[in-house]
Amino acid sequence: MSPAQAPVQKSSGGKWVLLGCGGCLGLILVSVVISFGVYFLAMGVIQKTDVYIEALKRAEHSAEVQKELGTPMTPGWSFSGSANYNNGVGNADFTLPVRGPKSEGTLRVKAHKASKAAAWEYSTLEVEFPDGKKVDLRAGP
Repeated sequence: MSPAQAPVQKSSGGKWVLLGCGGCLGLILVSVVISFGVYFLAMGVIQKTDVYIEALKRAEHSAEVQKELGTPMTPGWSFSGSANYNNGVGNADFTLPVRGPKSEGTLRVKAHKASKAAAWEYSTLEVEFPDGKKVDLRAGP
């Protein structure tokens, strides 16, 4: 007779490690996707505000900005700051990269709107270039 052998137990520890790592990686991936989604949703909303549209329009129509950047000028996606507007009153404080065929710059906006009937009052509305030169756009096109 052959000696009795104990049954071999299969270890499932490796499966749990893979499941745990996959779960963590999945959570990280979902968090990244949600973060990008929120960012692009916020960008879409901000791009439709009148303060954003007016600031970009003034930059595009400025002869000095056109001379520095060239045409066409395009806004970048790395928006930073905020634009809050509620019941006709609002504040905006943001920067936005702008680029043309010749160079690039940063559009800086700080503005306040006191009432629905009032226009945006800009304390800062300028394009700054890499060499430090600034073009003030508050006077309008």
